[in-house]
Amino acid sequence: MFKTDLHMTKVKNKIVQQQVRMRNFEEKVHRAENKRFEKAIKTFKMREKHREKKSNMERIKKFKEASTGAQGNLDIDAYLKQEGKKKRSTMELMRQERKKKLDQQKKRPGKSKRRRRNNSSRR
Repeated sequence: MFKTDLHMTKVKNKIVQQQVRMRNFEEKVHRAENKRFEKAIKTFKMREKHREKKSNMERIKKFKEASTGAQGNLDIDAYLKQEGKKKRSTMELMRQERKKKLDQQKKRPGKSKRRRRNNSSRR
């Protein structure tokens, strides 16, 4: 059975419209994922900034206490080198934080271990 050119153009247009809708949907999902990821990075950086500020304030407080005890003879550069820490990337810090959370959660034993435990309690 032959189809007319008009009918085939309608079919082609429907297929093209369907592809456009699918592409738009995929882009929308991708944007939502990126938005969630960016939000997570933003909150993590903010927390990290607060932690760093808190540790800096503690270091300043320790330095002030040390300098008053040494009658002001303490060199600030030497003290900061001694107290300095290696700066790490944001992604590395996020991975470490996620790993700590996973370690803190209770892990259920695997299915085979649960079966063994249940079978041994029945006997």
